[in-house]
Amino acid sequence: LQPNENYLFYIRAVNEAGSSEQSEAALISTKGTRFRLLKASAHPALMLSDDQTTLHYPQEAHKTTDKEHPSILGELLPSRGLHYWETVVSGSTAYRLGVTTNRNSALGETSTSWCLQCTPSPSGCRYQLLHNHIQSTVFVTKVPERVGTLLDYQLGRLSFYSVHSGQLLGTFRQWFAQSCHPVLALEQPGSL
Repeated sequence: LQPNENYLFYIRAVNEAGSSEQSEAALISTKGTRFRLLKASAHPALMLSDDQTTLHYPQEAHKTTDKEHPSILGELLPSRGLHYWETVVSGSTAYRLGVTTNRNSALGETSTSWCLQCTPSPSGCRYQLLHNHIQSTVFVTKVPERVGTLLDYQLGRLSFYSVHSGQLLGTFRQWFAQSCHPVLALEQPGSL
């Protein structure tokens, strides 16, 4: 289902004896917003798709960048309720996904940012949770193609999931006093 849409559902029972009459329509309305990245916040080495949902870090830009992990912010998330978004990570071997309360924060390296980091390793990929220069290794059974991020202001949690397997990749327990921006960062050429 897409956000901010109305859907009509009709129900009909079907079994060995036949089928019932169709029910009256049931209206279901979805809420939410479409996730957008903020082009003005993008590092110059990054390219953003026209619909502002896909980030690309070209090989030629990687050679000239002065920053270890160029990043981009997503739209500010209101500081209440639950927020969930998914990132296709199969196009990158080294990335960071997370949130920050400070627009100028280096993702995972300050007290105002939290992230899941993936880096190449001899055995495939290495995953870590990063916050304020503190690293916690995450053991992943299958490399995810898509990562879901859940920010729960009420319970004070930021969690990362493998969308296809449902595996919890890691959770920060943190009371977020300020609104957060989602952040995507690429450490090597690729796409998110």
